[in-house]
Amino acid sequence: MPGRLPRSSFFAGLFALAFLALTGCASSGPQALFSQTVPFPSYASAEPVQGLERSTLCHQGRTITIVNLAVDQHMKHGDYFGDCSAENQRRHERYYDSVAPSE
Repeated sequence: MPGRLPRSSFFAGLFALAFLALTGCASSGPQALFSQTVPFPSYASAEPVQGLERSTLCHQGRTITIVNLAVDQHMKHGDYFGDCSAENQRRHERYYDSVAPSE
């Protein structure tokens, strides 16, 4: 059927969510850093999978795409929106560091 993902993609998505939860890269709930107070930038948008919104981040020098539920924890350990480029890092430092709530 067009528009349906193969079963293996569904299980891969579940595995990825479980991995993120076990490694500490999961949503932090109501104390969320970005999901409520700071909008996600349009340049980081990625196609949704299984109905889950996703964003592109630079994670430890690698460009990754993750579900938005995991963005908060990634931001707390230094990741930034968009691909791994000096421009996106400067963009993050200028905007997000100035408006993100402090803990």
